[in-house]
Amino acid sequence: MVLVGIIVLFLRKVGDGKSLTAVGAKNIKYYTTQSNLLCGIVAAYYMYLKINKKPLTDAFVFLKLTATATISITFLVTALVLAPNYGYLKLYRGQGFLFHLIVPLLVILDFCLLDTKNVRMKMRYTWMSIFPTLVYGLGYIWNLGRSGMEDTLPNPRDFYKFTTYGYNVAILLFAGILFAAFAMA
Repeated sequence: MVLVGIIVLFLRKVGDGKSLTAVGAKNIKYYTTQSNLLCGIVAAYYMYLKINKKPLTDAFVFLKLTATATISITFLVTALVLAPNYGYLKLYRGQGFLFHLIVPLLVILDFCLLDTKNVRMKMRYTWMSIFPTLVYGLGYIWNLGRSGMEDTLPNPRDFYKFTTYGYNVAILLFAGILFAAFAMA
């Protein structure tokens, strides 16, 4: 499903940048695209392990936990923060239906119900699994501030509209997202 969604996304000829759509590879700037790509990579690695009858390694379990935590953030932020701003129909159509709803739910269910259910997780994996979200968030903040913080709110560079209610609320939202990533892991 991730492969189909990526093909559709990268072949897209239309994107307004206002409803979290861009043209082609420019979609890679979105956390949703990145978290879905990570899930696709982990799924491919899982297929490699199964085809070659190799055991699930600690590295795989960590990657799967990280992918599950990031895709959970995609699901939660879309449903609770972005969809109220952009509209549920805009974010849950086309590849958005796959990337915002179907893939996240399947990845979460897969993690809870399949191969990793009997694997003992190390606590450090939980902390380490928020790293992609932290890096993305810091990069996003850097992008907002690279030309100086705008007086106009929301900041014109803020395609997620996190600064709609000011920078203090945006910082609290970022902290909440990091906490949610940890809680999901």
